[in-house]
Amino acid sequence: MAEATDRHPPVLRAVTVPVTHAGGQYAIRIETGRYRSLGQTLRQTFGDHPCAVVIVSNPKVARHYAAAVVESVAAAGFHPHLCLIPDGERYKTLRTVAQIWDFCVARQIERRDLLVALGVVSWATSPALPLRRTCAAWRSFSFLRPCWQ
Repeated sequence: MAEATDRHPPVLRAVTVPVTHAGGQYAIRIETGRYRSLGQTLRQTFGDHPCAVVIVSNPKVARHYAAAVVESVAAAGFHPHLCLIPDGERYKTLRTVAQIWDFCVARQIERRDLLVALGVVSWATSPALPLRRTCAAWRSFSFLRPCWQ
């Protein structure tokens, strides 16, 4: 952690939180500004499997971060697809999950592909998302591990 000053509170740079559950374990990584190097992180984490990356976000967050994330993911050799969902608690429903799955089906997304939640981490870990237990989160995004991992 950086030091606090009178004008600025301390800034969290990075922390990894291990999570253990009945089905296994995973790590949650929280890091400031990590969205700029998401492509590299995904490549280091998941290896040389060329695959699609579905980036799920809402318009408010996407306006600020989606271009950098899409560029980073593409530069790492992945095929990015941006899926926008409405912002707000009332959209954290199975209907929204169905819209995401329809988006994925239309783009022939498969089990080996990745799903990234950009700025919707609380949504990505919501009970509305059936795969929530496999989620690994960062400050601005989270990704779901593919089945081959």
